[in-house]
Amino acid sequence: MSDGDGMRSSADAASRFLPHGGTARLIREVLSSSSESMTCIARFPSENALLQDGRAASHLLVEPAAQAAATHLAILAVESGTEIRGFEGFLTSAKNVEFFLPDFPADTDVTIHVRPRGTIRKAKSGLFKFRFEAELDGTPLARGELSTYVMPLES
Repeated sequence: MSDGDGMRSSADAASRFLPHGGTARLIREVLSSSSESMTCIARFPSENALLQDGRAASHLLVEPAAQAAATHLAILAVESGTEIRGFEGFLTSAKNVEFFLPDFPADTDVTIHVRPRGTIRKAKSGLFKFRFEAELDGTPLARGELSTYVMPLES
C-alpha cells in the first residue's frame, strides 16, 4: 500500500483487533504495509512495568514483533473485506532470535519490519510464520522468526 491516508485508515481499522491496551500496546504507527511485509514504529513507554532504570532489555522486542505480525494480519484481513469482529491468537514460538545489544532506552522509536514466511493467501486463520527485524536509528537490535496461531471471531 503506498497511499498514506489509505494505509493509516487500514492500520486504524486493524488496530481494534489487538487486545493490548495502555502501556502494553507497543505498536505506535504503521509506516508501510503490503502483502509481502509491514514496517512500523514500536515504543516501550517509560511507565511500562517491564523496564528497568528507563531501559528495555532487547529480548522484550519479541513482543512488539508479535504485535506487528498481528497488526499485519489484521490489515490484510481489513483490506480483503473479511467480516470479523476480532481475532483470538497467540504466539506459538520464537526461533533463531538474535539480539545485538543488551538493551535500549525507553520512549525511543524502534522500527520493526515483519515479513511472512511464504505467501499469506487469506489473513483469516491458521498458523502463520513471520521473520522480524528491529532497529533503533539504523542500528540492529534483534531479528528472528515468530510463529503465531490466529483464529477469527466471526461477526
